[in-house]
Amino acid sequence: MKSALELHGQIVADPRYREGDDPALDQRASMLEAIIAGARQARCPHCKTERPSTPDLPFFEYRGPGSRSAKEQCVCGYYEVAHDPAHMDTLVHDRDGKRRPTVVESGRCSGFVPRGPWDVDLFYCGCRGWD
Repeated sequence: MKSALELHGQIVADPRYREGDDPALDQRASMLEAIIAGARQARCPHCKTERPSTPDLPFFEYRGPGSRSAKEQCVCGYYEVAHDPAHMDTLVHDRDGKRRPTVVESGRCSGFVPRGPWDVDLFYCGCRGWD
């Protein structure tokens, strides 16, 4: 298994890699940079066990700067798509043929504001079994 430092070096050393061309690869590079810096911890949401963040942890989810959850989750707790009327139009309508209201229309949020990076990443430690 490669270390975070080896994985990061592999990404940035690739002559095909140019920052900004591939958002997913940029996110992976920034995740690995944060992990290399040793500034991040990962927490099991069930038992709250914490370990140093590494992509090798089971069911690891990076939630730091540049992560999907930091950019797409609102401070209200809902994701960006729940604020978008065009997205709500694509969902199954109710019995009366009406589309589901957005969280803004239902008064749960005043407008999408990205949550920003979380303090810890997530992983599963196996505390509830592996079945």
